[in-house]
Amino acid sequence: MKTQSTFLAAFLASLVLVASSARAELLFSYDFNTPETSATSSGTAHIGAAGTGLSGAPVDKALDNTAATMSGAGGGAYYEGTLGTLASFTVTMWFKTDGMQTKGATRLFDNGTQLLAFDGADSSGSQKLTFNSGTSLGTYSTSTLATSGEWIFVAVSYNGKSNSDNLTFYVGTKGTETQPGSFESSTVTADRGSLNWGSSVVKLMFGANSTNGRSLDGWIDNIKFYGSASDATGALDTIAINNIWQTDMTSTPVPEPAVWAWLAGGLALAATALRRRLTR
Repeated sequence: MKTQSTFLAAFLASLVLVASSARAELLFSYDFNTPETSATSSGTAHIGAAGTGLSGAPVDKALDNTAATMSGAGGGAYYEGTLGTLASFTVTMWFKTDGMQTKGATRLFDNGTQLLAFDGADSSGSQKLTFNSGTSLGTYSTSTLATSGEWIFVAVSYNGKSNSDNLTFYVGTKGTETQPGSFESSTVTADRGSLNWGSSVVKLMFGANSTNGRSLDGWIDNIKFYGSASDATGALDTIAINNIWQTDMTSTPVPEPAVWAWLAGGLALAATALRRRLTR
């Protein structure tokens, strides 16, 4: 019954997500489970072993950058293409540190102009997150970001068609069987209009900067990038982002064809053995 309830919750959340983000264009996404759904790795980063992904499922993988030095040399993964000037955008992703806290300037993403990075700890010990576009457009401080060794959800949504309350940070936790995850947000004003993500082919790095520095020592999974060049639809609202958070937590990756073949072979052998036993 518990499995059925979990599946139903995930299914309903996915339906809400489809409905609430129907107009938003998903420009790219990476779950790192196959070469086709993975960003290009660089430096110390590579696709992790099966079972390292957010869901914890045996077939789920994540970007492994645990050989990096936190906020130092290491690596990441990148999207390479032309994003152009965007009137609105949303980036969602998950990260897990390799047993230590992030440091100031540790990158979550960076294309040389736009970047989402940690900005050190405040007086209470909470970690600060900042979004820059040449200069800082806004920061968010929360104790959740000071958590080490656990999966943390992070999203940033920007609506350049509005001149107030248009930059929102989201932070969430995965939770456990007995402790539900948390979800929080903070909105600030960043009156900058449309932002140029590169008129030519550029690299948008995740987990490091363009020279594999300022690296995140840990894992990254389930990256999604939405955007619009002309209107506000690239800025997903709280309902849509909350449902991405929920769906990411409850979705289990579909096994690759080789795994399906292995499972089918195992079931066939089991069926044959059972049939022989029954006919004796």
